[in-house]
Amino acid sequence: MANSRETMNGSIEYLSKRLAGYCIFINDKHKLLVIAPQKCGSTSIFKSLYDSLVEPSREYEKTFSHEYTKELCIHMHLKFTQDSSTSNLKRIFADESYKKILAIRDPIDRLCSSICSKYLLESTPFYQREIKNKRINKNSLFQPYTNTDNFLDNFNEIANILLTKGSIFKNEKASHASPISEIVPKEILPFFDKIDITNKEGWTKLKKSINQHLRKHQDNLKIEDFPHVNESPLNQSRRFLSRNNITIAYGRYSEDYINLQFKHPDPVEHEQSPPSIQELKSLNTFISLANRSADLFNIGNNLIRKEKEIAKKHIAKIKSSQDLHETILESLKDSQQSKLESLKDSHQAELESLKDPHQAELESAKDSHQSKLESLKDSHQAKLNAALKHNASKLSELTIKNEQLIVLEELSRRTAEELLIESHGLKELNSKLKKDMIEKTKEEIKNHPSPLVAEEISDLDLYTLTRRAEKRIRNKNFRSAVELLNTAYFMDKKNRSILLRLWAVSSKNQVIRSLMLWITPSAKSSGTNANEV
Repeated sequence: MANSRETMNGSIEYLSKRLAGYCIFINDKHKLLVIAPQKCGSTSIFKSLYDSLVEPSREYEKTFSHEYTKELCIHMHLKFTQDSSTSNLKRIFADESYKKILAIRDPIDRLCSSICSKYLLESTPFYQREIKNKRINKNSLFQPYTNTDNFLDNFNEIANILLTKGSIFKNEKASHASPISEIVPKEILPFFDKIDITNKEGWTKLKKSINQHLRKHQDNLKIEDFPHVNESPLNQSRRFLSRNNITIAYGRYSEDYINLQFKHPDPVEHEQSPPSIQELKSLNTFISLANRSADLFNIGNNLIRKEKEIAKKHIAKIKSSQDLHETILESLKDSQQSKLESLKDSHQAELESLKDPHQAELESAKDSHQSKLESLKDSHQAKLNAALKHNASKLSELTIKNEQLIVLEELSRRTAEELLIESHGLKELNSKLKKDMIEKTKEEIKNHPSPLVAEEISDLDLYTLTRRAEKRIRNKNFRSAVELLNTAYFMDKKNRSILLRLWAVSSKNQVIRSLMLWITPSAKSSGTNANEV
């Protein structure tokens, strides 16, 4: 029994040391302990729990304003505001009313996700501390990635470093790729509800488990959802691993697969596949934004450190100067003391003789100054009230603008990838529609010559034809416009603006036709070709 207790205490002490205040959420009010190791959704989980159970106002977020605002705010905030010491964890594990949850994830998914979102960013401390000095090739990574081979080389080089000589082997704060079994000892795993968040169903199960526990303490309190924070820019990234690396990974994470009951396929069945060009573009965008934010954050930290060093030197200089002055003062103190005593007696007699007339002057001056002070006090109070009101108004406006800028920055980051995808799809659609409409237009002209052209416009010049066609387009008489543009195209088959306008007007779909008319230039009678869409 004593040995079992000692083992338990040692495991809890090891857990507290490995976590070092990170990846853990403790709430005594609702009797809840959640541990989510790195790359197990910890940022999303802890942000939702803290915002819902501790601080709905989210004032803590206003202390940062860079790319990783939510991540740094919640993790650093929890580290400095909650007690994850060994003694407190022992108290929690001894309390059966505490709900203890461990979020877990497939080890290979954690490894690959950490590479994409942390270790491919050269400006971050993760790359500088765990990867840079362990690379054989001391050159920078092949970024931005213009081909898949460069990406796969970097990805597998970093994976091999993490799996064979990375920080995940050291007895220090857990790396993003550390096995969960080396963070949470096997002896205390039975105390946890282990929830696998590798798939979407796991997130639903986690929310349900937490809400069921919360209902025991407060009926109307529940977690609505988990925000998507610090997501990897590439999905299913284990496909980028080489067969050699995935074989090493299955061996490195063998305890996770056994202790946490994960299943994995035979490494021989693994087939490496590269990312698509669009995925590379998304990754380059993510890397560019993240590196920029990390650079700005590092610059800020350096400035703060320099300021502290300057202040430290200044304090030391003041202290040495103060010591010197004290020495000089002590030496002067004795010599001046006797002089002061003699001067004191003589001045005392003079003061007594001058006291009465000066006392009368002081009384009269006191009354006049008192009235002046009262008047100045009222005027200054009025100015102060006006200034306070003005500054409060300006502060409110600046606060709103700051919040708008933060929202706009978040929106621009989220929509950058969507805009790239929509632009690529639109170009492909335009190219296909262009080919189809040209063939269709030629066929209709060949098989169905228009009687309107024969009777009404056979004697019109090219300028008149294009001008009338544009007028019919504005009047939404598209059929007549098609006939005029057909005739104009036969008169000048090298005119690309007429051909593009004809292609746009001929579309049967109203939405596509409106879009094509908007992006194509007006038909022109000159010989200048319009730019292709």
